[in-house]
Amino acid sequence: LLLFGEAYYANRMITSEWKGSHPDDFLLACERYDQETYFNSDYSIGTLHSYVSDDFYALLDDREGSRPALEKIDLGVGRFLCRDEASAARLVDVSISYRKCEQTGPWKNRIWIVGDSGDNNLHMNDAQAVVSQLAKNVNGGMITRKIYPDAYSITSTAQGGTYPEARAKFKQAMQQGALWLNYNGHGGPSYLSHNFLLMLDDVRENSSTSTPLWVFASCEITPFDQPITDLGRLALAHENSPALAVVCASRSVYSNYNRALNMGLASFAFRKNEQGERYTLGDAMRLTKTQLISNTIVSIGIDQSINKMKYVLLGDPAVALTYPEERLVIDSVNGQPLSSALAALEAGGEVAFSGFVAREDENSEVDTDFNGTLTGTLFTPAETIKCKGYGCTSVSPLTYT
Repeated sequence: LLLFGEAYYANRMITSEWKGSHPDDFLLACERYDQETYFNSDYSIGTLHSYVSDDFYALLDDREGSRPALEKIDLGVGRFLCRDEASAARLVDVSISYRKCEQTGPWKNRIWIVGDSGDNNLHMNDAQAVVSQLAKNVNGGMITRKIYPDAYSITSTAQGGTYPEARAKFKQAMQQGALWLNYNGHGGPSYLSHNFLLMLDDVRENSSTSTPLWVFASCEITPFDQPITDLGRLALAHENSPALAVVCASRSVYSNYNRALNMGLASFAFRKNEQGERYTLGDAMRLTKTQLISNTIVSIGIDQSINKMKYVLLGDPAVALTYPEERLVIDSVNGQPLSSALAALEAGGEVAFSGFVAREDENSEVDTDFNGTLTGTLFTPAETIKCKGYGCTSVSPLTYT
């Protein structure tokens, strides 16, 4: 189910900022607070104990809706945040272009994982768990890269500590493009990390031709029922470098539940259904949220709270990730067969690689149906990096590869 339109938490729209607007021009969402847990408490609605969700559209069984945190949605739901025909058309065009693979390149084989610093490595550990989950599901041609600010030097400013090198690396990653951009850590509508790792202007300045899926395992990146400019909206509505879709929270959330949801998405977005077709983004969200209630397919952790309901798919739920599945086999280097000996490469030397494209399910059979362009990337050996340990009071600094 794809919904078109903005939502607003005060559906009467009587405040001055909504002068000239009418509820009939908006597609309202479900606004509730966690009444089962806090019915007799003094908690105000706030952002932690309330949620705005489109999941109620997908509760199709009889008598569902009274305990939505424990009820399994029956279809994938996505939303295009748009107020007029022109903005809706742009979002539709991005989805159509993506499905037709009109923009290709090495970014289709690249995943960036970003983990916030501090909190005794909590967010980097979450990111590492997502990396491990991806490794179980992506093909061998997918390249997963990491940006952990704690691996870089911190700089003191009037606003607090910042990581200039890590921020530059993040902006470079956006510019290079990726199939999937994943963030674990603190955040809000206008920033990622209390160390200002990414800001609204950084998204505005991006000029990449890639159309990534953004996954933010962070607090209220896009409270889509409020009339503000936020990271999710900005990424989707970018004139030149739009995101394919954004998965993010609309309210404050808990990191342990975020991790479980993130791991579910990292699993199902790269799996196939019984017909051999890749799961769509809507199905990946549906399966993730139902698995969080009871793990029957993948072990990702349990979340029977409202936390998962705060996460929304801003994008077309009928679109699946598109990326190469064929296997590339290199059989010789500089004319020397790899079956006989390892090739010796010299710094500054010219190297000729020879090989073929193999079928997805074969290692040696040439895929004669393949017609495309190969982009090569030569890597140095994997490097082991030890973080600085900023914000680590009870654990050792993280070491990762």
